[in-house]
Amino acid sequence: MDAGNTKTTTVLISITCGLLMMFVMASLFYYISKLTASGTLRMNNALHAIGEVYLTVGANRSRIGKIQIKVQGALRELEALTDHFEDLKQGKVVKVTEVTNNGILIIELQK
Repeated sequence: MDAGNTKTTTVLISITCGLLMMFVMASLFYYISKLTASGTLRMNNALHAIGEVYLTVGANRSRIGKIQIKVQGALRELEALTDHFEDLKQGKVVKVTEVTNNGILIIELQK
């Protein structure tokens, strides 16, 4: 009105700007909602990964041990077994060769 526009023009411009802002806000909320992450650990992502023995793993799958391994961008401590003929002691570097159905990693000594 102070710019010399009629009331009709001012109302039309106001409605257009309001609708545009509603569209911008709806788009903003839509894209922000897509930024969520599930956080679910998928054990198959550990296949062929390199890690380090944390708790001794028994030879020939005799005793479950633990390894530290980076999976999906996070360092994890996971249970593991080995088919190696001797125990894998703490600090040994290992490679994941298989994942069992119940989520235990099968590892071998890294060469």
